[in-house]
Amino acid sequence: MQSIFITRQFFIVCFIYAGTLFFASLSASNTIGSTLFAIVATIAQTALFTFPLYLLQRLTLNSRWSTTTKHILAITLTVIFFVSILLLAVNYKLNSMYGFFINGFVMNLISTPGGLEAMGASPSFYYSATTLVLTALIFYGLLIRYVPFEKLSPFIPGRPVLAALIMAAFLAQGSMYAVADFTSNTSILSVSNRIVWQIPITVKGLLTSFGLKQTRTLSLGETPSGAFKYPDKSTLDVQVNRPLNVVWLVAESWRADMLNPRVMPATNQFAKNNIQFTEHRSSGNGTRMGIFGQFYGLYGRYWFDALHARQSPLILDILQHNGYQMMAYTSARFAYPEFDKTVFSQFKNSELQEYYEGQGWQRDRKNVTDLLAYVDSVKDPFFAFMFFESAHAKYHFPKESIIEKDYIEDFDYLTTDIVKNIQLIKNRYINSARHLDQQLARVFAGLKATGKLENTIVIVTGDHGEEFLEKGHWGHNSTFSDEQIRVPLIIHTPQNLPRTISKITSHLDLPATLLSLLQVNIKPEVYSFGQNLLSADYSRKYLVVSDWHGDAVITPSVKYILSSTAASNGEQLTDGQDRLITEDSLSAGDRGVFTQYVKSLASFY
Repeated sequence: MQSIFITRQFFIVCFIYAGTLFFASLSASNTIGSTLFAIVATIAQTALFTFPLYLLQRLTLNSRWSTTTKHILAITLTVIFFVSILLLAVNYKLNSMYGFFINGFVMNLISTPGGLEAMGASPSFYYSATTLVLTALIFYGLLIRYVPFEKLSPFIPGRPVLAALIMAAFLAQGSMYAVADFTSNTSILSVSNRIVWQIPITVKGLLTSFGLKQTRTLSLGETPSGAFKYPDKSTLDVQVNRPLNVVWLVAESWRADMLNPRVMPATNQFAKNNIQFTEHRSSGNGTRMGIFGQFYGLYGRYWFDALHARQSPLILDILQHNGYQMMAYTSARFAYPEFDKTVFSQFKNSELQEYYEGQGWQRDRKNVTDLLAYVDSVKDPFFAFMFFESAHAKYHFPKESIIEKDYIEDFDYLTTDIVKNIQLIKNRYINSARHLDQQLARVFAGLKATGKLENTIVIVTGDHGEEFLEKGHWGHNSTFSDEQIRVPLIIHTPQNLPRTISKITSHLDLPATLLSLLQVNIKPEVYSFGQNLLSADYSRKYLVVSDWHGDAVITPSVKYILSSTAASNGEQLTDGQDRLITEDSLSAGDRGVFTQYVKSLASFY
């Protein structure tokens, strides 16, 4: 009986895996070739995923175990079988929402304190998750009890035949993918993107040696490495010759088009009265890289080096060295991402305030109140930073911030149909942006009331944007669409006349701009990839935007997508409107830009 119990479960897991992989990959198929690839990939990947379970099954059914040991092993194997099915379901739910499967970024999110909270996990999420797990467990139990899957055993080929079939499927999958990758066959590559944890096999060098020409060759080759050579302030002239105060305000998920008179009237007016940058891009499509770039002026790939070295940004080191009073507030946590080990690693505990009780808008109100009290009492010169959570998913807001009345009331990640309700979800976001505007207005008014606006630099921006399926994705951290990377930037400086700057600009330019305003005599190239945004000869040929897995190189007309995660969406090369293009359509200038970027990669190694 126990043998039937274990064998039945193994067949259940195999069928669930195969069915899920096949229908998920088939949904992306649009040609006979891609359908064939879906079939062989399903066979190969199901065999790969279930082989360890098969070995555990054989171990459990070994006749040498005692009855008690067999019972314990059977229960343990049942748990493993069920958890493997849950893991598959979680992967595809994650993929449907964000476009990627569980990877290093997701594991960092789960393992770092505050990570799940930063993604908007709430009591309703945990309630739904618990309910779904219990429902799945009941369904699994019913399958075990009533569906005799083990009766399919006679129809399964013998081991030699089955092994040959699986090996043929592996060879077919690998060769089809390799050729598709070489020829940029998007129909097969799109199917491949729906196969969880597929291990890609490429043979570019071999096929090129046969005289074949690759369709696209956007490859970095080896990633530069070596010792991280970030400058030490002790080796530089770090005297602040114009000690203005600095107030640095960053809003979570604040996309550029929210800065308009209807949604954010106060902030829009503040922009008109100061310096507004209308073609500004973040340094990342997620918080980690978006914050890192604006404080260090470096590409996102250097984040890992800075984290390992516990390296703080030069601009904050210089302010501390020159006697600035320092204070940072966040409505999230400094530990996720690990800003307590990077950006603010040199701050004392008393100089860091993280408040994460209640919803994002409630946290922002509390922190703004404390920020204004600090500004009112602190002696000049001072630096104050605040990170706002109002516009972060699930986009909470109070009643007085409602300007879009038709919005989804309960936005539960696990149960909400994102596609069907996307406009209602976006309306929630718009209402949350209105609340953000109300809190920013409090800061602007408070600075003005204390008279400190006259000798303070104010920087107002977002860490990244937020997409609502305009380019096929919801949220951020999935690709480099303009909706995910284009953010507002407003800079207030004493005595500078209001103006609008429409050149393409980057978060990487903020350190150079700030040090120039403070009259610190260090050339930007010594510590960053940035330039002074307010210089008369400011000009950028390209921007670099990063995620956990790589970069995108962006010109006014082209985006080179070099992140493995974003490129897996089939968006390796697009135009400025995120439409796919071919390498043949690139201008000589855009080709030259890519070459310049590659040469710059090792600048701080």
